[in-house]
Amino acid sequence: MFYREIFSLLEAINQVSPESWDIRGFPCADKSNSELLAKLKTECLAKSHDFKKNTSINSNWYFVVSICNPSDSRKIEKEGKG
Repeated sequence: MFYREIFSLLEAINQVSPESWDIRGFPCADKSNSELLAKLKTECLAKSHDFKKNTSINSNWYFVVSICNPSDSRKIEKEGKG
C-alpha cells in the first residue's frame, strides 16, 4: 500500500496551501493496515459506513484510492460513492 507516500504528499500540499486536505482516513480493502494508519493519526475506511461517519451530508469531499489490486480499488470506490 502507498498510505505513507500519499499521506506525505497530502501533508506537503497542506504546508503550501493550508487545509487543502482534511485527511479523515484512507480507503482500504480490510482493516489489516489499521496499525500503520493509526501511526499517521488517521484510520482505515473499509466499509461505506466508515465513509459516511467521516463526512457531512452537506459537504463536498473526495477520496484517493491507493490500493494496488484493481478489483479491490473498484470495490472501495463503489463503497465511497455509495
